[in-house]
Amino acid sequence: MAETVFPVCAPALVAQGLQRIEHLSQYPLLHDTSVANNPNYPSWSCWFRQQHRPLPNNVGLQINSSADLIAAAIRAQEVALGREVLVRDDIASGTLVCPFGSAAAITSAMAYHVVWQQDRPCNQAMIDFRHWLQQQAAAPVTQQAAPA
Repeated sequence: MAETVFPVCAPALVAQGLQRIEHLSQYPLLHDTSVANNPNYPSWSCWFRQQHRPLPNNVGLQINSSADLIAAAIRAQEVALGREVLVRDDIASGTLVCPFGSAAAITSAMAYHVVWQQDRPCNQAMIDFRHWLQQQAAAPVTQQAAPA
């Protein structure tokens, strides 16, 4: 499964005026450094490059945990680059929003895979679990900003 990433923030930031990509230069950006040495890991530099926009000079916190990064976006006045799999529930509950909608999503070079030991027979429980994972991965994420 390919990984999709997009900017996420607390709904209050949208209410304060974060409406367009150009507005990101006015807000600190949270940086996930948990896999910083992997050139395929999605970063703000990569996101801005794929949006054909310059990377702003505003520097925010650098956090070495994807889960802590999302928690900081929920609590703080900063914007995170959210990995779809990790922010799906927060978007559904309304604690996070995608201020620019689905047009701002990019596909990362990272991906998720289901693996098992090759020498172990695949039993029904494994098949059912794999099927459930695929259903969960295919569930849509609402990528809409909260009303301002």
